[in-house]
Amino acid sequence: MPVVNVYTSVTSENVSHSELLVWSNLVKVEDMASGAAYCQLTDILFPKHVPLTNINWNSRKEVDWITNWEILETCWKDIGIDKKIPIESLMSAKFEDNFEFFHWFKKFFDANYDGHKYDPIAARNNQPLGNFSDDEIVSENEKKTPEMIAVSSPSDQLMSPCTRTLEKSRFEVGPKFKLDKND
Repeated sequence: MPVVNVYTSVTSENVSHSELLVWSNLVKVEDMASGAAYCQLTDILFPKHVPLTNINWNSRKEVDWITNWEILETCWKDIGIDKKIPIESLMSAKFEDNFEFFHWFKKFFDANYDGHKYDPIAARNNQPLGNFSDDEIVSENEKKTPEMIAVSSPSDQLMSPCTRTLEKSRFEVGPKFKLDKND
């Protein structure tokens, strides 16, 4: 599938940070700083191009984040995505930088998503996706089994591609997704 590169400007239609958080099921925009979610979302758009087994899904280590971003950068180059990834500024986990890039990526995702089914949890071998503090980490005994959800109506559009099975509905304008169901 050819890549549809997108460009944003100050005058382009804006998506609020709240909408992005609902779409991705993240708590903060800054949670995108590890690069792991972008790797998963890119895999949804371009299956088998991102080596998901090499992604550090839930690490708080800077070295792991760098690895995630380098993997993503290499994949994007191979796929033909011409957006430069400002790795240093994104890894600083500051709202402004992450919001701007996340906003661009949402537009990119909407322009390239073809509606195919995808099981994000299985794709990452049931690894949790997130940047959790110690008190937010659930022990092995407390983990919930993720539920599979198929998109079937506009109300389902508030879920992320990293959580549910994707299936394009005849009602949808563009998919909305959750990165993890275990909230």
